Amino acid sequence: MDIIENIENDAEYKEAIEKRCKDKGSKCLLTLHKSGIEYKYIVLKGEKLVKGIKGIKACDCIIFIRDKFLIIGIVELKSKTVKVADIKKKLEDSSGKVMEILNKYNISHNECSVYHIILAEKWNAVAYKIVSTCKINMGGKMFSVIHDKCGKNFFEIISRCTTE
Repeated sequence: MDIIENIENDAEYKEAIEKRCKDKGSKCLLTLHKSGIEYKYIVLKGEKLVKGIKGIKACDCIIFIRDKFLIIGIVELKSKTVKVADIKKKLEDSSGKVMEILNKYNISHNECSVYHIILAEKWNAVAYKIVSTCKINMGGKMFSVIHDKCGKNFFEIISRCTTE
């Protein structure tokens, strides 16, 4: 059984499973289709993963995709202006949650590609500049934050990037 099947069958994650990566009450969403190619994926609602844990914030979606290898997207969707400090904390805490999930199923974060993504309806110049230089530490490895506008396709976004 792979990680996606494990998550689907794990009672701990049942309540967090979503059909798509969308922020409730927002027009902002991330599409997950890849033309002509079959792949397995699961979307977990970040807020439901950390429900009841004090001091922990979570991104809107954590996506596990099994293509040729494991791809993980840690995604924050903003329909309003981006608040950088808040989002950095969400990305860091969500990265910690991803590490917990990977450890639970004996998978090293070095065995997968991880992308930290912020999609927003509007970007102001200051937030855009700060996010452009932002780095997230996950298991001792530094990751850049990818930023774009809402409504983009996950595979198009990651095709323009490389993980570090």
